[in-house]
Amino acid sequence: MASSQPNSPSDSEPEAIPESPPTIPSLQNTVPSLHDAMPSLHILPLPPLEQYDTPEQGITAINAFAREHGYAVSILRSIAKKGVKKIVKLCCDRGRTLRARPNDGPERKRQTTSIAIDCPFLLRLRLQEDGRWKLTVDKQEHNHEPSPPSTHVAQRKQELSTKAPVIQKQLQQGLSTRHILTSIRKEDEESCLTARDVYNLRRKLHVEFLAGRTPLQALLIELPRDGEWIFKHEVDDENHVTALFCMHKSSIAMLRTNSWVISMDSTYKTNRYGLPLLDIIGFAATGSSFYVGFAFMKDEKQDSYEVILSCLAEAFESLTLEPPRTILTDKEEALMNAIKVVFPSTKHMICLWHINMNILKKARPLLAEQLAKARQETDAVANASSASSQRRTKAERDRELREMVDKAWKMMLKREWLDDCPEYFLHEYTSEYLHLNEISTSRTEGAHWLLKQDLQVSTNDLLVVLRTFENAVKLQFKKVTDTIENDKIRRSTDTRWKQLFRLVVGRISAKVIEHTIDVYNRYRPASDEKPPIPPLCRCNSKNTAGFPCIHLIIQYEEEEKSFEPELFHQHWHLYSVFAPPINPLLLLQDPLQVRRRGRPRGARNFISGGESTQASTQDTSTQRDPSGFELMLSQEGGRGRGRGRGRGRGRGRGREGTQQASQGENGVGIASSTVQEAQQASQEGGRGRGRGRGRGRGRGRGRGGTQQASQGDNGVGIASCAAQEARTASPASNPASPSMGIASCTAQREDSWPDRLRKRRGAP
Repeated sequence: MASSQPNSPSDSEPEAIPESPPTIPSLQNTVPSLHDAMPSLHILPLPPLEQYDTPEQGITAINAFAREHGYAVSILRSIAKKGVKKIVKLCCDRGRTLRARPNDGPERKRQTTSIAIDCPFLLRLRLQEDGRWKLTVDKQEHNHEPSPPSTHVAQRKQELSTKAPVIQKQLQQGLSTRHILTSIRKEDEESCLTARDVYNLRRKLHVEFLAGRTPLQALLIELPRDGEWIFKHEVDDENHVTALFCMHKSSIAMLRTNSWVISMDSTYKTNRYGLPLLDIIGFAATGSSFYVGFAFMKDEKQDSYEVILSCLAEAFESLTLEPPRTILTDKEEALMNAIKVVFPSTKHMICLWHINMNILKKARPLLAEQLAKARQETDAVANASSASSQRRTKAERDRELREMVDKAWKMMLKREWLDDCPEYFLHEYTSEYLHLNEISTSRTEGAHWLLKQDLQVSTNDLLVVLRTFENAVKLQFKKVTDTIENDKIRRSTDTRWKQLFRLVVGRISAKVIEHTIDVYNRYRPASDEKPPIPPLCRCNSKNTAGFPCIHLIIQYEEEEKSFEPELFHQHWHLYSVFAPPINPLLLLQDPLQVRRRGRPRGARNFISGGESTQASTQDTSTQRDPSGFELMLSQEGGRGRGRGRGRGRGRGRGREGTQQASQGENGVGIASSTVQEAQQASQEGGRGRGRGRGRGRGRGRGRGGTQQASQGDNGVGIASCAAQEARTASPASNPASPSMGIASCTAQREDSWPDRLRKRRGAP
């Protein structure tokens, strides 16, 4: 209906009535035709029409080309004549038609999908007379658009065939599917593999390993054959396995040196059979934990626990080990009773963390019950009409509530723990035996978590579970052994503890040294914030943890003694008693730095008792240090620069009865002197720098003279005189200049160079 807007009220006209009703569009025009619903044909690039040696080579080359253009091919059918394959027809991987299945319907367990849409694309590989295969094209149209390679199963299979060895190795290493795909895509960003491809390969390898056997049969036959595992199992009347105990060979190696304290705890949801897993953990000298063994049980009753613990006891006996000193568990009564039966001499501790959680679980309902009673009483008081009931104040009601809660709390604690099993957790009892300060099973809980990180799912059979555990066991063993070897060769740079741990560094673990230092720092240096050291030694750290207490540490520190390895429990030792004996010469260390003689106080290289001796090693000279009287004479201002040691070796012919060398810088001769000549020479003054060349063999001990040699310019001689000559030597003589001469206990002063010059010229 059309209408017009009048310009003004006076121009309005009556509305026109249409002659016929409007037509309704036909619905036939809105329905798309069947031709429009059909997919349009696409002509994608064709592979090169080449010849190939084998059909497989041709299919690989064609798919490599087709991958770049969004499609893939697969074998449609093969045609043979007289038993010889002649033709191989290739179609698009979407070229087949859907086939109806007799059991299709909602009741089918597995609902499948398909990518087949009857694509007409068709190729043909034909065998030639020369034995090669020629590619021809029958139909080159596709009825679909190109798609990514990951949507084509043929493309993924072809890539998987080339990367299967790498993926298989990664699966054996325990890598998850997610990590495997991540590593593949880091190397090849164009990879089209999916998680389903890795799952299928894993399943294929597993079926090949079974070789027609059940997983349990392959587990008990193949794994012990490699020598990596030890198994013990129990069966029922129908030959069903009811208990399985497993130990890895690396666990046996660790157990030989760390068998004193072990921890046990059960975990669940690890296998398709629903068997509980009892995880047995040991503690290494480095502070780390290791897997002792694994046990799968049909239930958590005492009989099942006794079977598993009996297998563990047999392992201890086969290794000639004593039963464990302490076993740490939670409050599992069946397990506690089984430990008493199998290990009667072993102490048993209950995890404090489980005790706290149990108390919290019991205390919350108890507290809620008491609060409900208090709330009812408060409401009754508020609604009471008597004045006597209104006299109770809020403080009184709160005090009564606290008393009721405390009473109920103490009754519950006494009933559940103090009356039942106080010897399993109270310090009064646990301080008498070794437990290495392990008072909770938190490490066992951490071991559960580590195993389940590798498992990922809880539907695997026991074969897959144990092969997964093997990777975790080997990794933990490598970590512990590497730490032990590092502790053997590493030394702390903190010199404060060098003397105290001098004899044990490299022989006990760094962890126990750290524990010992922590005990010391807990009390020293003394301050208001730190507790005082008890006057009487009632410490039990030696019994419980296996290292010295604070009293013994203070005693050794005050006496400047070093700890012996025997003060630490064998658990903390890095060298096993089962290991081959160590050559004692390999344990020898360098001598300690000593304070040598000849360093009087005030010398330039004097080292006090509290100073480091490192500076003494910086001086590489072998020359002796000056004596005390030499330092005194040098401080009096003598003008000589002599360094001689008083036993000069020179040769020359003296003149005028002195020990002066014959004039001439390099003369060689023999001079002998009398007592008077030596006295005269020693009393002559001057600042001569000559080198005496007298040759006497007297070794008198001079009292007044210096030990400086009388030295000339180029001579090296032996100057010695009798004891009487040395005594008469002038004590005020100046030291001679630097020389290589050696004087024995006496020194003689030479003439000054003006006097020697006059003598050479014959002047008086």
